[in-house]
Amino acid sequence: LFFLSKTICRVSLSPTESKGFSSPVSLISSQISTKIMSGTPTQSRRPLSRGTSSSSAPFVSRESPSAPSQDGQPLSTDMDIDEVIRQPGRETLPRLNPNYKTIPNTTWFGLSESGVSKSLLRIVYSGLLPKGWPTYAEIPPRYRNLWFRQFAQEYNWDSGLTGRVKISFDQYATRYYSGRISEWKKVWEAGKTPKNVSLTVLEELIVHWGKPETKAQSETNSKNKRSDRGGKGAYVHNLGSTSLLSRERQLDLLIKDVCDLVQTRADDIISTQVSQSEDGSFAFSNTLTLEQINNLVLEAVPKKKGRYVGIGRSINDGLSSSVHSLYPVDDLMEQIKNKDEEIAFLKTDNAEIRAELQVTKSLTETIMDKQRIVLEKIFSFYFIFKLVM
Repeated sequence: LFFLSKTICRVSLSPTESKGFSSPVSLISSQISTKIMSGTPTQSRRPLSRGTSSSSAPFVSRESPSAPSQDGQPLSTDMDIDEVIRQPGRETLPRLNPNYKTIPNTTWFGLSESGVSKSLLRIVYSGLLPKGWPTYAEIPPRYRNLWFRQFAQEYNWDSGLTGRVKISFDQYATRYYSGRISEWKKVWEAGKTPKNVSLTVLEELIVHWGKPETKAQSETNSKNKRSDRGGKGAYVHNLGSTSLLSRERQLDLLIKDVCDLVQTRADDIISTQVSQSEDGSFAFSNTLTLEQINNLVLEAVPKKKGRYVGIGRSINDGLSSSVHSLYPVDDLMEQIKNKDEEIAFLKTDNAEIRAELQVTKSLTETIMDKQRIVLEKIFSFYFIFKLVM
């Protein structure tokens, strides 16, 4: 490249340009040769190809990136985290807040759309894992702080939340790192080599996996995972790639929409009843019956695969034939009253039967006592008769 740039300079210069004027081509070639001669390193980037051990591996730098300051220069590593998050130019970064439900444009750990897992993926594969530590807790604090510092380059939060963010980051990183180690182990047990894992890290992990105590703990964990949970069956995650917090957030929005729609329709029905009562053609009531409310809810709730979203299967099965099969409240109260009367009658009848049985038992005991006395007298007379004879 150096000789090529020199050649370009010589070819591109005209006689007039050699007297002190440079063409654009010569300027570019001069810049190239200057960088080569000064030994300015170029950043090496390597692709993490899709493999068994990492489902979505992005391009990551071999060097640890740092968030630039306002003038484009890297931030000093001597800054603490609070100083880093107060730097200008971070307004466009995703903002973390545990009150994400009430504060707009914020996210938190555990939400699928937060991107925290991808951030940790980039951290693990960016050279910040020099050794094969079995668990996140065994990673030295220096490296854990480095991970958190790298995480702070991609997310922003209020300085008063730094302590809580650090605790939540460690908790989430513990679960993520354990899952990543487990995936690498599965690939290794299948006779393959986990992709994009350094040889040093893999060799140290293989030594750890071969220890007797590690094998015993792994067997115990496998049995617990396959447990039927007291007859409930083995736990199955059927939410796909959506986390529980994200599904909860989706259902919260769905419930709010359903409640708003039901309230709007209920107001319309009551308004209609008011107008009809003014005409004298309808008796006005400012409330809806339970059957009407249930019908409105079933009309508002969306269906997925023929079932109402968020409604239990047993309730759904009972309502699948017709929503009009619900009993009115008055009929249910009447049935309850009749059942109470039947129960009271059965209790009284049961008490009478128990009293009769007690009398029969006493009479039987009296008869048995008299029979015993008579038999004793008969045996006495028979014994005396034998002696006289």
